[in-house]
Amino acid sequence: MLNIFLGFVCFTLLSFLQPSEQLISNSTNSKLYTSSVLGLTKLKEIEDLYIDELSDYMELLQQKMHTLKLYLEKLQLEKLENYEQRVQYVSNPLKAFGLLRRTHQDWPKWHNYTKSDIGAAKLIAMEQLLAKAPGNDDMMEAYKGMHRIEEVYDLEAADMAKGLLLGKQYDAKLSTAECLALGDYMFNQSEFARAAKWYRLGLYYNTEYSNDVFKQIYGFESDEIRKMFLIARIKGGSVDDVPIYLRELSHGPHTPLWKSEKGIPSAYQEGCWGRLPRRRDLTCRYNFTTSPFLRLAPLKMEMISLDPYIVIYRDVLSEQEIRLATDQSNFKLMDEVWTYENKDMMERISTAGMIYLKEFANVNQRIEDMTGLNVSLSEELQIVNFGLGAHLAPHGDYVNLTQPSKLATLFTKLGGDRLVTVLFYTSDVELGGATLFSKLNITVWPQKGSALIWYNLDRSGRPDVLTEHCICPIIVGNRWTLTQTLMEWDQMFKRRCL
Repeated sequence: MLNIFLGFVCFTLLSFLQPSEQLISNSTNSKLYTSSVLGLTKLKEIEDLYIDELSDYMELLQQKMHTLKLYLEKLQLEKLENYEQRVQYVSNPLKAFGLLRRTHQDWPKWHNYTKSDIGAAKLIAMEQLLAKAPGNDDMMEAYKGMHRIEEVYDLEAADMAKGLLLGKQYDAKLSTAECLALGDYMFNQSEFARAAKWYRLGLYYNTEYSNDVFKQIYGFESDEIRKMFLIARIKGGSVDDVPIYLRELSHGPHTPLWKSEKGIPSAYQEGCWGRLPRRRDLTCRYNFTTSPFLRLAPLKMEMISLDPYIVIYRDVLSEQEIRLATDQSNFKLMDEVWTYENKDMMERISTAGMIYLKEFANVNQRIEDMTGLNVSLSEELQIVNFGLGAHLAPHGDYVNLTQPSKLATLFTKLGGDRLVTVLFYTSDVELGGATLFSKLNITVWPQKGSALIWYNLDRSGRPDVLTEHCICPIIVGNRWTLTQTLMEWDQMFKRRCL
């Protein structure tokens, strides 16, 4: 997974541009690979195909070069330095005849050979794959995802570049091109201290080989990187400190930048780090009472909050149900559902689809057993897969029917507001991806097979703002969830109002 998200920028970075220019390519592809690990996996498959075609094309070019080399070696022509030597050469009839024959017969053939479209089919195949490359929105979401990971988890750029994430070393790293691209993005976001760190990393990892590649392909040299580092430092500091900034260039990437101080972590960061104090007054128990069936097969329930009511049930989805939910072959609609939801309101990037399979009737029954409520008017189960550095900004699941809106009108017709949210975790997440109830200082970590349940409305039917929650950025892992929301009017005989 980490190789997918660290390697993502490598394939999409088709040209390296300075901060004053456009950061991303002009690809017209509308799909958002960043919207899910599923999408990134598809992109990795495309990259593998592209590399195969490029390797085949390179072999064909090498064969062509080998043929030309054999021809030149066979000629074994001596180097003639002056006019007298050339006269002596053509004075020999054998050499003169050979000269005439080669220039008359061989030259046209070799000229045609050098102009021939060796590997034309490979070039066409690569162009077709290139059309599937990520577009501008996709590349920008990749930048944002990496920015979120660095900022929210307070990671050092030098650690990220070498694959050290939250103290755990991974077999992955960022290249010079990726460090410089992130430097450009940070620069354009006026994050000058972060930009300087990424520029210095790019310079540090810029070997003689990569410098030649940058010069030939991108038209970019080490001096340009140094210049951008100094500009970033000056914009974030003072022109009077240029001598200090120049000395920083001679230091390794792990040497802190001058006056680079860290602020006090926010409550959001503390929650995503898992450092919020845990409540000691809540209990874990077997639930025998919510439905008659639970008397025979009780469920493991952990109380998270009494007001608002939040609980988590453990081991309520089987491996078979989880495999069915995440089986790509059962969700061909995923090829088209690349969700880019309201950026101003949700800031959510994920791939989502609805489940209509009969096999999930048992899951709906389990929801009734856990909640004691009806699911007949509920929305269909929604499966969601998050992508590179994906998160979900603080929000409430309620619609608030008292506030006029198109959504409120629709839900009034469908069965009222969303009373309860049932969130199934169908995968573990290695790093990040917690559900954070920021106003309650509660962090819930994804655990495969568990179900997190909370009420969005209070007893009077009003939205409970304390249930506002968010999803912390995913660093490493594949976050799959199933979500079901229960409508309030369907529960009129199940849940009494005040």
